[in-house]
Amino acid sequence: MAKAHNTNRGRRLSTWGQPRPASRGPRPHVWATGPDPELHVKWRIWGQQKNQAQWREEGWSIKFADWCQLWQEHWHERGRSADQYCMTRRDWSLPWTLDNVQVVPRREHARMQGNAVRDGWRSIARKRQLEKRNEKNQDT
Repeated sequence: MAKAHNTNRGRRLSTWGQPRPASRGPRPHVWATGPDPELHVKWRIWGQQKNQAQWREEGWSIKFADWCQLWQEHWHERGRSADQYCMTRRDWSLPWTLDNVQVVPRREHARMQGNAVRDGWRSIARKRQLEKRNEKNQDT
């Protein structure tokens, strides 16, 4: 049996049967933060950090406005290199709260993390990995 010819040419159809434009582009009228693109990026990154903390079961109670205030000085200096900034907790056994976070250079964060691991600290994600490995070894 021959395949039916696709007249849609790879475009997804909306619920009303009309093809969507090839490129939708930004839609600032639906953004929770309004039409400011920088604020929209901040909202997205805040949400990603919040969701990641919740996935790792670390707890998160930092409001968006407080998070923006925290990043105000170093927003354009954040990144992945050693001299750029990241947000970390002061005490890693406590949840992400405004009193327990700080914005530090990644070099300092890596030093703090190394000291904590050396002292026996394990993240919840790392504990999950070790539990899975132990379960797998017990099954075999």
